[in-house]
Amino acid sequence: MKKILIICIPNDSSGVPIYTKHLIDTFHSKSELFIITSGNGGIFKEDIAKQKVKRIEIGQLENTTSPISLAKYCINYYKVISSNKFDLIHTQGAMFGVIGRLVTNKRSKVLHTYHGLPFEAGVPLFRRLCLIILEKIILTITKHASIVLSKKNKKTLKRLSSRSQIEVIYNFSRFSPAKCVGKKEFDLISVAGFRLQKNHKLLFKIFNSLPTGTKLLCLGPGIDSYEAMQMIESLVEKPKRQHITMLGPRKKLDVFFLKSKAFIQTSHYEGLSLAAIEARAYGLKLFLTDTSGTEELLEGWDGLVINENENENEIALRIRKSLNDYFDASSINDRIPQRFRVKTFNDQMRKYYE
Repeated sequence: MKKILIICIPNDSSGVPIYTKHLIDTFHSKSELFIITSGNGGIFKEDIAKQKVKRIEIGQLENTTSPISLAKYCINYYKVISSNKFDLIHTQGAMFGVIGRLVTNKRSKVLHTYHGLPFEAGVPLFRRLCLIILEKIILTITKHASIVLSKKNKKTLKRLSSRSQIEVIYNFSRFSPAKCVGKKEFDLISVAGFRLQKNHKLLFKIFNSLPTGTKLLCLGPGIDSYEAMQMIESLVEKPKRQHITMLGPRKKLDVFFLKSKAFIQTSHYEGLSLAAIEARAYGLKLFLTDTSGTEELLEGWDGLVINENENENEIALRIRKSLNDYFDASSINDRIPQRFRVKTFNDQMRKYYE
């Protein structure tokens, strides 16, 4: 039985923790699993309580650029991997994507999953350049295996280091393709935590350019916060605000997908949205900014690519037209292609986790 350490600092209901929890729930009986995460365990609390995974603490974790904090993390992390013989260390996230690949020992293999590249277009230029240089150095001096969520990400990394070991393993839909019929209460659904990367400013600008009466549902960590409400007040005309529903994070999205016509993503950058895949399973049109997984998400499907530099009135006009065009998703047998299915994901991860 393999002994595996998983690193997942966020533990809310967003894509990366859901991805990690699925690995724990799928492989806990095949391997001895350990996790480094933050706070009180969040989404992993139940799995920890049921001993599907054992928690290892290395201090109060948070994403930081403080040299002192980073040094402490490196020291504490090295103590953990030195005193335990892990067969595999699975790193995720920007901070431990660096620490976990540079602070290593010869006894443990390292696997890193890129949930989107930290230097994609949309990241501030200076930070992007620094991260590109850092990533090139890591890929050049280490020989760790890597997983990316899209072919586009693989091509980008191969340009940085042609010898790097990189495999595409797509995100997955937790839901089997379901009936698409039913009353549609919302025209648009957005599933995204309220943070800079997700670019809600563009979302609300587009919504403000849509006809009054268009209904938008927003879900995700922090989306029901005071700051989000303030953004809406500053960007959306008063008569239209009453047609926005802000519900924060929800564990079960299927109910909301069934009530919606289209899924909208306005992120500056994104790996391959798990929520967008699941929206496709429920027959929703996809309106997506041109991030790394967009081409693969829209392949064989109805939707639009949103150009962030385009005027929001033009974007809204195209969305309005698309919403009015009939789309019979129920007639498409392959709403979730094989590459996005849970079984495919599990089969591909099995060689690492069993």
